Amino acid sequence: MVAAIIFDHDGVMVDTEPLQSKAWIEMLKKYGKEPELYENGLVHIVGISIDENWKILKEKYNVEEEIDSLEEQRGEIYFNLLKEAQPIEGLMDLLKNLNKEKISKGIMLAIASSSNKEYIEAVVKKFGFEKMFDLIVTRKDVEKGKPNPDIYLKVANEFRVKPSDCVVLEDSQTGVEAGYHAGMKVIAIPNEYTLAHDFSKANKIISSLKEIDLNLINCLYD
Repeated sequence: MVAAIIFDHDGVMVDTEPLQSKAWIEMLKKYGKEPELYENGLVHIVGISIDENWKILKEKYNVEEEIDSLEEQRGEIYFNLLKEAQPIEGLMDLLKNLNKEKISKGIMLAIASSSNKEYIEAVVKKFGFEKMFDLIVTRKDVEKGKPNPDIYLKVANEFRVKPSDCVVLEDSQTGVEAGYHAGMKVIAIPNEYTLAHDFSKANKIISSLKEIDLNLINCLYD
């Protein structure tokens, strides 16, 4: 039986990927580079951490600046862009319904993301999600990022529940694999940036958050 539902942040809760990419593009141009976009229209890889993306971009574009300095600059750009962020369709109604289940059934809600906590907290505050989530865990809270299961196992440990009693909502292959290797049930919600990802390890693949309710979640345990 489900004890906790864990949301990825970028691409599941909020459409931040274009904003993330916009900030990276601005930074690369600042260093005289002309960014090349992937087929999905982004300059970065969806589903891996900010530091891992920087390692790839530094090597690809021969940027010598240290990652901490680069991300401090990019972070300021991205933080200002977050005011443009919009919730994924269906999120508000889903959270409203799940919070009723929190009260009646004691189901806990968490966010587990490769993004930085300050960015997530800014979005949570922007949309008034503060009281809806019991826990936020980010890449910096664990030793290894997705697709390693550490971030999801930390949530289960903090909640003192079995991983098998947790349901993960993810939009990327690395996120789905992290939930799978944690021994959790995984619902994949591909978006325009992750349609080509391999979601074979997901228990359920859906096209929208609007499809999720407690009946669908409970069916994962049948």
